[in-house]
Amino acid sequence: MKKILFGLVVGGVIGFALGIYSLPILIEWRAANDKPITEQVFTQSDPKGQFDRNSPGSDALHWGEGTVRISSGKLFFGEDVKLAPGPDYRIYMTKKFVDTRDGFSRIKSQALQISKLKTFSGPLEFELPADINLDEFDNVIVWCEAFSQYIASARLD
Repeated sequence: MKKILFGLVVGGVIGFALGIYSLPILIEWRAANDKPITEQVFTQSDPKGQFDRNSPGSDALHWGEGTVRISSGKLFFGEDVKLAPGPDYRIYMTKKFVDTRDGFSRIKSQALQISKLKTFSGPLEFELPADINLDEFDNVIVWCEAFSQYIASARLD
């Protein structure tokens, strides 16, 4: 009897954990067709950055990679952008570059939230506030709000 009860508890915990992990992946599949991405021609002077999968704050479950650009008042995640799936992701822009959970936690109150993120791969586009000063806010951070977890960051040059 104890073995059966133990098996049910372990199976329930594993099933619950797999459900929490896979739900964002299922949501991404539906959200991918929500909004068409406009064609955009970028210039040499458009700010550009890279999410680095090997940044100090990344790990096997929290990472991002790919190209980020700004043009015509919009933030673009390139076709090469891939993020580890998870719940409640947000995109922020900051004045200071950070690449760890503690680093972002220290400056989060000065960060500018751009959008919620519903999908984990590009191409994606997001409207920027009309009054944003891109000379100051020149870093992009992806953050998991639900677990206060750093995902990725890019310095725009």
